[in-house]
Amino acid sequence: MKIRTVIVDDEPHALEIIKKYAAHIPELEIIGTCSNALEAFQTIQASTVDLVFLDIKMPRLSGTDLVRSLKTPPLIIFTTAYQEYAIEGFDLNAIDYLLKPIPLKRFLQAIDKVMHFLSSDYSPKEIAVKTTPVPAPPDTHYLYLRIERRLLKVNTNDILWIESIKDYIKVVTPDKFFSNQTEDQRH
Repeated sequence: MKIRTVIVDDEPHALEIIKKYAAHIPELEIIGTCSNALEAFQTIQASTVDLVFLDIKMPRLSGTDLVRSLKTPPLIIFTTAYQEYAIEGFDLNAIDYLLKPIPLKRFLQAIDKVMHFLSSDYSPKEIAVKTTPVPAPPDTHYLYLRIERRLLKVNTNDILWIESIKDYIKVVTPDKFFSNQTEDQRH
């Protein structure tokens, strides 16, 4: 399976590093490199793109604004020197968030996540459908929870109670509970 990939960064050195890393992954097909988000927008509109390596801080239009402007964005791996945008990146359903300078090991972990995501019985053409939840039948409603960087689907009929703890939530069902609070934050 070929993963049609675009690399977007206003720093030529960063573009080259990601291209060099990607050259070692036969499944990645680099169909374009862009030096700004506007150019990337045009590339994504004109081509079938499965994956975008996307810098956040760029002139005129940020990477996060680019993602918000896309009706059905491809898979996104943010690549940036600014860790303070990580929460916003994951709120935009990024598959991963790589901090510059990007070590090869960390790059490979991000690609592993992409491969795992794509190997779950979906072809690259179905990615846009997969990242947008399908409406449930009228008598069944679901709550989508982001827990440990994954999106979990919980049937609302199974929920016994929801507890709010400052900035965190806990959802309890008859057989388990879900919390977006880490073990360190509970103490």
